[in-house]
Amino acid sequence: MDKVIRTVAALGLPGVILLIVMATTGLTGAPAITSALAILGGPVGMLGGIGALLAVGKLGELLAQFGIDLVMMRIYEIRSEKEPVEKLCQEIDNLPFISNELKQKVKRVIDKQIIFVLTGRTGVGKSSTVNSLLDCEVAKVGKYEPTTNSLETYEHELNGINFIIVDTPGLCDDLEEAGNDKKYLNLMKPKIQKMVSMWFVSKLDDTRVTSDEKRVIKRLSKEFGKKAWECSVIVFTFANSVPSSEYEETLKIRTELIRKEIAQYVGEDIAHQIPSIAVDNRSKITPDGKKWLGEFFTKVFVRASESGLIAFAAAMKDSLFSSSGEARIQLDENQKAEVKKKINKGLIGGMASGGTVVGLFLGPGGAIVGGLLGTVVGLWLELDRRNA
Repeated sequence: MDKVIRTVAALGLPGVILLIVMATTGLTGAPAITSALAILGGPVGMLGGIGALLAVGKLGELLAQFGIDLVMMRIYEIRSEKEPVEKLCQEIDNLPFISNELKQKVKRVIDKQIIFVLTGRTGVGKSSTVNSLLDCEVAKVGKYEPTTNSLETYEHELNGINFIIVDTPGLCDDLEEAGNDKKYLNLMKPKIQKMVSMWFVSKLDDTRVTSDEKRVIKRLSKEFGKKAWECSVIVFTFANSVPSSEYEETLKIRTELIRKEIAQYVGEDIAHQIPSIAVDNRSKITPDGKKWLGEFFTKVFVRASESGLIAFAAAMKDSLFSSSGEARIQLDENQKAEVKKKINKGLIGGMASGGTVVGLFLGPGGAIVGGLLGTVVGLWLELDRRNA
């Protein structure tokens, strides 16, 4: 089946138009090619001539079995191996007769970049927490002199995915009277628009929301509105600095205080959807005796923007499952179910209900899936098997 997909992908835009015509009109064979040519406004190499005619029949079978979503995602994933992603995204935006939702899905498959935005004071453990999640030295650890005219940016490739970590020392550490607010927020704007996840990082043993943290919340909310918080997680570091007898109450109160501050600007509904997690980069467990890394990954993944969900899942697959030995990030059954549900929603869009996708991808047509898409589907299947 993948051979058919590659044949259509090799036709470029004409092949995609042919796919859309068949999916939206039900036409097959020569009538489908004729309609595709009419949309393109010319012969366009007769859509590859005989090669296209031979592919049409099999393409109809693929559409019937998998639907236009998965077939189109795979076509563009193959094309992205040789064509610039930016150019392909522009082409996708201009495609006729398909929904914006499908266009966004396809673009997610070919975009292999993830942006994490970190907010919080210097020295609260932002960099260490990123390094713990990704199991590598991505972000610089240690105190440094904060800058107000640039963002602290770190890049790292993991399983073919480019992670961009954006630290924002100027939000907390700059003085308001210095007048750098607008300049700094303008630098942040393109990062906020494309971020997959934002972490509001604070030490668990702080007794209040500090004045500089309040400034961060105000500045982000005023400038970016709910966009600043819709994929965010509140991360409390140095969890073991709190006695075990006070841990749960402290976590609850600190979460409520920060949510209350956010709610002043974007409303209680949005603020109270933001989850919190306590971590300790010096220990695998928190004072309640539980391992925190699995819960941390789950909260970040479930809250992640769908724009980078596929890439995030693919990058983390090796940490979640190991063919030999114990996985680095261990998920309990509830956490696995949450991650699987998020993948289902972001990638497959409901097709996975009732085990349908398991049957499709384990069947003889499974060769349709490859590359990044196949990696994420493989993760979905691994989660499904372990919940069976």
